[in-house]
Amino acid sequence: MPTRTLRSRRQAPGAKATVLPAAAPAPAKKAAREKAKGLTQVEGVLLKPLVGEVVCGIYPFRTLPDVKRNQVIYFGYDSCSNAAIFILDCAARTSIKLTGDDMNFISPDGTLVDKEFPDLIYTSAVLIYTGQDRLVLSFGGSPFTGKEITTAVSSLFLFNIDKREWTEVPPPTEGAPLPRVSGTGIWKDSRFYVFGGRVLIGQGANAKLEDARSYSILEVGGFAGDDWTTIELKWIFSDKEYPGGSPYVGFMGGFGFCSDGKEVLLLPGAPEEVDTVSYKAYRPLKYNFECDSFTFPNLGDFQKLPDNVDWYHAMPPTVGHPLLAKLRPFKGLDPAGKPRTVSFLRLMRTSSTREGTKKGSLPYISSLWAVSVAQDIQIQEVGICVQVDRLSIANKADFYSFATTGNKMYFVGKSTVKNNERGYLAEV
Repeated sequence: MPTRTLRSRRQAPGAKATVLPAAAPAPAKKAAREKAKGLTQVEGVLLKPLVGEVVCGIYPFRTLPDVKRNQVIYFGYDSCSNAAIFILDCAARTSIKLTGDDMNFISPDGTLVDKEFPDLIYTSAVLIYTGQDRLVLSFGGSPFTGKEITTAVSSLFLFNIDKREWTEVPPPTEGAPLPRVSGTGIWKDSRFYVFGGRVLIGQGANAKLEDARSYSILEVGGFAGDDWTTIELKWIFSDKEYPGGSPYVGFMGGFGFCSDGKEVLLLPGAPEEVDTVSYKAYRPLKYNFECDSFTFPNLGDFQKLPDNVDWYHAMPPTVGHPLLAKLRPFKGLDPAGKPRTVSFLRLMRTSSTREGTKKGSLPYISSLWAVSVAQDIQIQEVGICVQVDRLSIANKADFYSFATTGNKMYFVGKSTVKNNERGYLAEV
């Protein structure tokens, strides 16, 4: 598991945007091979400096798209090992960081109280709206000590990132789920779903973390206008066991919505005591929200994905993005009889040493895929990573996340130069 080291922050000087043109056209034979493989090329990448600090890529973080405001909320840590929430506005190229110094704790009775900001890693988190305010709802996690994770909590926290307030929700006297770490959090129709991860079994010295072969569902309601403190939370299911034969979905697994949002594809995470994600060890699992049921999809092209990558991100595609228009048509039709479209984009990262980077640097972008989920799983690779790699080496920057807002796509990263915390956006 990753450990944390303290690093100082310094103001980065201004910088001009750098344009990286597309690679020179490939020879005819190579171009024909890439077309046959379905490799979609992009026209270029524009590098722009970012005002404000971005989430630290050394530690695990949650990526929460805000489609209403074309922003991305990151729930993780800063470079000084402080738990923080980051509000990234890609169009404005700004990032706002919120720590415990920026937010007030509100007790359940509405009283302002002085309390330490929660310092938990590997939480499950989702973004929800109440009135005009945005709330980050967080469940579980483990106190971050910089050592091996041996415990977990079942705490619920609400962070109002617009009012700069937060609160801890008292656990129910009964029906609360087991403490869980690294579960996959999903928000759908006023419900918070938690799949996978590991749960804490036993008490005291005998307590230990085991693979979670169960899931929990929290119902959220009671909103009264802009008064977010009236929110009501109730666990519908607590640690409901998976049906027989359904696999463990892994540590910090991902997900992608499909079937017009009626289903979600639960993506594999890392096996127990292994830091890399394994696609060969665990099959993706499809969950139907209406039926509360699981099915195994036909893997199709999924088996072609590289195995044992360090990390990945899955994001919904942007409507009208020119990149999607360049993809080859997917084979067949969806269950509604319509031409198949992209269900989500999947970015993979690896930490293998590459030319121009120091050993032990952040995992870098290794591949980007467009994924279509219907009766089977079809994928197409997007030829972007060579250009992003060239950009990283030329500007001494590591890109470790990506965002889809409006009709654009961005890669998010920061400088690798010592004592330089400048953030960058690479606009596709």
